[in-house]
Amino acid sequence: MKKLFALILLLLAVQGAFAETKPLQQADFALLREQVSIGLGQPLFPQAKPLQALFQNDSAKTDFPSCKFVGIQSNYRFGKLTIVCESIGRNGAPVIDSLLLSEDASYLTPRGIGIGADKQAVLAAYGEPVETDGETLIFTAGEIGVAPTLLITFAEGKVQHIEMQQNLR
Repeated sequence: MKKLFALILLLLAVQGAFAETKPLQQADFALLREQVSIGLGQPLFPQAKPLQALFQNDSAKTDFPSCKFVGIQSNYRFGKLTIVCESIGRNGAPVIDSLLLSEDASYLTPRGIGIGADKQAVLAAYGEPVETDGETLIFTAGEIGVAPTLLITFAEGKVQHIEMQQNLR
């Protein structure tokens, strides 16, 4: 009986080692913190309201002329999270184009990856990257530069920076 149990465990482990990860979908391009979910391609508000309350003493907004659209690009900083928005929503409302996170391990991706995760955990969650650039692994839901893209940068084997780009056009 012990041999049968050991064999079953071995088969499950081998199967798990060769299991494919699910392809990236739009829902994978988000950051989660407590009850807050901030996702690419979504209107910034009301999603960011809880962040405003949480980081009332550590937040900022900077506006620039957009290089993608006619209008304004706004960078919202909440602690160590920067949210880049394009004013393309209804009546020029900000829509999330990029999320940039460093140093704050309280945010996780929908697949459970956050600052400080090791490379094995990232590969288990996302599979093989479509491209690497030095210490950065690049994952995408389609063509790089067109489809949403996830960039995870490592330092000393741990996630140091997470960037998500919607690649709105």
